[in-house]
Amino acid sequence: FPTMADGATTSARAAASARGSAREKKQQAEAVTPRSRARRGGDKEEDEDDEEEAEAEVEAEKKKSAGSTKDHDATEPPYASFQLILTGCIESCQFQGEETLLARYEFVHGVDWRNLAGVEKGITQTGNVGSARGAAGGIIVWNHPLEIGLSATNAFGWPQLVVSVYGPDFAGREVVRGYGVMHVPVSAGRYVKYLPMWTPCPATAAEGISGALSGRRTEYLDPVFVSRGAGREITQVRSFGRVKIVLNVVTKGMAIFGYSEEPPSGEVHFL
Repeated sequence: FPTMADGATTSARAAASARGSAREKKQQAEAVTPRSRARRGGDKEEDEDDEEEAEAEVEAEKKKSAGSTKDHDATEPPYASFQLILTGCIESCQFQGEETLLARYEFVHGVDWRNLAGVEKGITQTGNVGSARGAAGGIIVWNHPLEIGLSATNAFGWPQLVVSVYGPDFAGREVVRGYGVMHVPVSAGRYVKYLPMWTPCPATAAEGISGALSGRRTEYLDPVFVSRGAGREITQVRSFGRVKIVLNVVTKGMAIFGYSEEPPSGEVHFL
């Protein structure tokens, strides 16, 4: 008959056999052949390539969306507006009997126009007539440079140049000698303009005498008033003197907005 010791030995052998089988299965599960290892490495590289492609697509979408929301530069095609570029100078003036004068100027335009670069308003130096020509009402030379770049999407409010000339009276007080205004030429080229000047007349003779004695001659509170049409019909003026202006006009992108844009002919146009 089997004894108790024999049963214990049988149980120990069964447990050892079970542990050995479990160890062999684990080793078989962990065993990897070189081919399977290479296959797994290739799958991993493919996964990494797919991830890189997905990240590149996301970055491209971000750049595309950022580029669509970025403001377009109006100076690069396709143009968001046409441009008007002016250079030149306020060259000289001629006022009978005046020997010391200066000029103030300002470019006036509509609300749709934008200043890209340059100076919209300024003042010239004080010029004097030469002693040899002073008695004959000679020419006062300034040669004050003009340079400005403007842009717009329509021609409404086309730029104008307003010029006002000032000089001293008998008491050395600065008083206005004349106002003038001109539209900037609408086509490219070189232009010379002899701008006629005028001054407002006093309403009565007594007002003229008192203004001359007090140094408060009849003048406009805002020199830009001469560039507007409203109220001009009730103003009496007298012509006095002229100013020579030289302008070089360059246009860009006007044809895109339906305006004619002819190349400059090289000739000097006298206005």
